[in-house]
Amino acid sequence: MRHMVIIVPELTGYASIRHIAVSLAHMPALVDGVKYMEPRDVPRLEGTELRRARAPSLRFLVKQALKCQSAEELGKKLRRRYQRQQHQGMPPTGRSRAERKFADELDRLLAHD
Repeated sequence: MRHMVIIVPELTGYASIRHIAVSLAHMPALVDGVKYMEPRDVPRLEGTELRRARAPSLRFLVKQALKCQSAEELGKKLRRRYQRQQHQGMPPTGRSRAERKFADELDRLLAHD
């Protein structure tokens, strides 16, 4: 039996969205190459794409907040940690446009002294 693949969003345990491939019965009228595609057309993950970056746990954030004297100091520590991860070759997370915009705005506010 032939089948096709649909790409659907999945909410992860870390409150982010990732897209996964789900196999369905083949319907030629639906195959468009973007959302519905042939199994051979599904892009494969390779190398560092297989690892997913995770957000810091609430426990880590509370510990850091207790160590810091102010919110500015906490922001600087978190920013340094984020930059260190980026330099170590952590893959970028699969963020939506709204999440990227929010993260960019947060970085801009944290960088503004």
